Amino acid sequence: MKRSRLFSTWVLVLCALLVQAQVKIEFDFKNRGQLVTEDHYGIFFEEINHAGDGGLYAELVRNRSFEEDMNSPLAWSTVGNATISLSSDNMLNTVQKRALRVDIKSAGGGVRNEGYWGINIVSGRTYQLSFWLCAQDTYNGVITAELQKANGQQMGKTTINVNATQKWQKLTATIRATGNEAQGRLALKGSVKGVVYLTWSAYSHPPSRIVPTVVVRTWHRCWPTFTHVSCASPVAAT
Repeated sequence: MKRSRLFSTWVLVLCALLVQAQVKIEFDFKNRGQLVTEDHYGIFFEEINHAGDGGLYAELVRNRSFEEDMNSPLAWSTVGNATISLSSDNMLNTVQKRALRVDIKSAGGGVRNEGYWGINIVSGRTYQLSFWLCAQDTYNGVITAELQKANGQQMGKTTINVNATQKWQKLTATIRATGNEAQGRLALKGSVKGVVYLTWSAYSHPPSRIVPTVVVRTWHRCWPTFTHVSCASPVAAT
């Protein structure tokens, strides 16, 4: 017991000494150190609570590569008569780990994405949609892409003619919103029964003066991406 008290006392004394210790830092402004590359930007950014994906990056579809949860399709649900599950077969490329298997059992069946705490739908705004699709065997029909309220009410739609095989193909479309809904959804519905696979849905505002987004490029200028003006403008000014 005495040894325990003695040890605790020494710990407290050591802590007190460390707190009172003075730290001396010297700067030599006459001798310049290593040069910093011009590609090193002087701003701090950290991906916390979707500050990047779903924040600075103006992507509206959450978990579009189906890797946020490797066991279940987080943020995705079914529409109409359909079932969904994750698949690791016949991937788009060697980087992709998961795709969404959609078994459309009757016309109108499909999937829906809830976005990041909802998809902000603004009346009159045009939204750009792109995603990859392939079929288990073949799928010949029409995919209807809809902006929806949380209760399923349509807020704008477009149709995409599909002649799918087991080979992945990229599908693109635009949707003009017909109303306002802060907690909106995106739905993809098939016109005929069949099994299809989806991946990498990219759904964002196109660049426009009336839309609060601006096109920027990545550090290496490899491909364009969309970011929110309110977030990207301070970054661009640095």
